[in-house]
Amino acid sequence: MKIIRADLYRFFHSNKLIVTLILYILALYFCNFSDMIQFNEFLSVDTMIDSITESGWFREILYVISALPFTLCYCEDISNNYFLCINTRTNITSYARSKALVTILSTFFVSIAGLLMVIVLFSFNYPLYDPKSALQLNISGGYGTLTTGAFPFLFFFVRILLFASGSVLWAIIALFVSSYQPDYFLTTVMPFVSSYVIYRFVMNLPDILNIDYCISGYCVIDHAGIMYNFLYSMGYIWLAILIISTAFIQKLERSI
Repeated sequence: MKIIRADLYRFFHSNKLIVTLILYILALYFCNFSDMIQFNEFLSVDTMIDSITESGWFREILYVISALPFTLCYCEDISNNYFLCINTRTNITSYARSKALVTILSTFFVSIAGLLMVIVLFSFNYPLYDPKSALQLNISGGYGTLTTGAFPFLFFFVRILLFASGSVLWAIIALFVSSYQPDYFLTTVMPFVSSYVIYRFVMNLPDILNIDYCISGYCVIDHAGIMYNFLYSMGYIWLAILIISTAFIQKLERSI
């Protein structure tokens, strides 16, 4: 627990956190900048969130930004020779578990906090949800019907959790790669690279196996309700996160 508390302190007291949140908000704003000019009178916050999280290269930039505060931790420990002191301060398993856990928590936190702040900022100038604008632009992805139900805010809850979980997946892949090649540049760009490569790889798979569709807010199970699709997508993404995290821990254990 001590090393987890130390890593959490390292995350929350780093200047990277504030800078990252500012960058995240700016990226979310510029992602919709062209739509704000061309379709301003038709926009609502739900359609903008759908545009941000569904596709486009801005989405990959968000993956990189959300991973910045802590994914480089292993590279920093190697470059500062902290990794050589592990056996005197803790054991390698606790060290590896802490790095994986705090990478997951920090990326999840940045993604959710950034999206929530932008939703609040957008809501000052645009309606949160508007069925008419949704019909003119898009239907806010597979979960768009939630905006016309009894609890329209569920749309934001669902889409934020799916996208934040996807961001965690690409961040933990970057952490895993850093255990083989602790290079700052490679680890930084790995969320972008891995998400792009896997997106291309899964394009021809059935929808139910397409993890990018799960992250992007598609209902991947035909003739199933929204809740079943959401639970399946979350389970699929977090199973992948668990597998990669375990692989990272085992890699570090073998390195000692």
